[in-house]
Amino acid sequence: MNLKNQFLLDNKVTFLNHGSFGACPKVIFNEYQSWQKKLENQPVKFLDQFRDFGPNMTNVREALSKKINCNVNNLVPVVNATTGLNAIIKSLHFKKGDEVIMSNHEYGALEKTWQFIKTKYKIKITIAKVSLPITSEEKFIKDFEKKFSSKTKILFLSHITSPTALLFPIKKLVKIAKQHKIITIIDGAHAPGHIDLNLKNLNADFYSGNCHKWMMSPKGAAFMWSSSKYKNHLDPLIVSHGWNKKNNSTNQKGALGNSRFIDMFEYNGTKDPAAWLSVPASIKFINDKKNTKLLMTQSKVLYDFALKLSKTFRMPLLGDRKFLPPLMISVPIPKVKEIEFQRKLYQNYKIEIPIIPWENKSFARISYQLYNSFKDLKKLEYALKKLLI
Repeated sequence: MNLKNQFLLDNKVTFLNHGSFGACPKVIFNEYQSWQKKLENQPVKFLDQFRDFGPNMTNVREALSKKINCNVNNLVPVVNATTGLNAIIKSLHFKKGDEVIMSNHEYGALEKTWQFIKTKYKIKITIAKVSLPITSEEKFIKDFEKKFSSKTKILFLSHITSPTALLFPIKKLVKIAKQHKIITIIDGAHAPGHIDLNLKNLNADFYSGNCHKWMMSPKGAAFMWSSSKYKNHLDPLIVSHGWNKKNNSTNQKGALGNSRFIDMFEYNGTKDPAAWLSVPASIKFINDKKNTKLLMTQSKVLYDFALKLSKTFRMPLLGDRKFLPPLMISVPIPKVKEIEFQRKLYQNYKIEIPIIPWENKSFARISYQLYNSFKDLKKLEYALKKLLI
């Protein structure tokens, strides 16, 4: 059973790449278009902070804060996780010699962000190489803790890694880092809607995640969250009407003046907020018990298939089951020219899947969503064997 008819995906393509940009179900996409029509029907009223815009944006923050268990007043919309993380990183104050620790599994765009900061402020970036395969939380923690020094200012980590699709056990590490007075910034691009995300329980200093991936919202829906300790230290990437240093009040729902933090990030120029306003529809869709039950089945099917492929190529998976996300696994394959190989899979077999280079190794990162079937996996297996064996 699969729900492909509920999505807008091309039926001629075997789509195993939900992890890159997600895919939006028809019911959520219809909600998205409905918001766009309301915008065009009365643009002034819709975008007026004191009329429709403020209350509508607040409703989404309230719904999302319940889903990911966080303070609604510490959550703001951004267009993607990279934008949220850039706002956090560029707001921090660095001095020469400050150290940032990150893993060797981070997303390329954010590696570039940190290189930008390194060049500008002459900071030090220290890479903690995660021991593979990940078999214990204790060993994972030691890989980072041994890198901590008196110069360490930031611990930057993915919750679910992009190239290697690993679910990092970060909660205890975040606690240890904070005991060392190290600021914790978490890249949660792949986490919302994929795992049971509880920001209050995680207790990091900063977190940014996408809604357009595993929550299946339209593109342009993401969030940035900050702890109360730091949120008033953040500045938006765009300075506009919401920026006002004297604005620290909490006023009536929907009025400019909710808080400086919220106003700065919500009210910063003309934009189409329809993707963000569709997030409650996404939450309703992924909370549907039938969909939840099907995803649990999909997760087991994906893991069993990944295990089979790893045995076929005699290349072990990168972690024990609990360190692999439910719906996305990077399976190591014999070394290939990744771009060329990915192109062959699409041109010859109409399979859309990322072939990822990482540390001189090649990986097929398989995403398995509600719209996928075991037939999709068998087709991938056939293609990989044809091209690699």
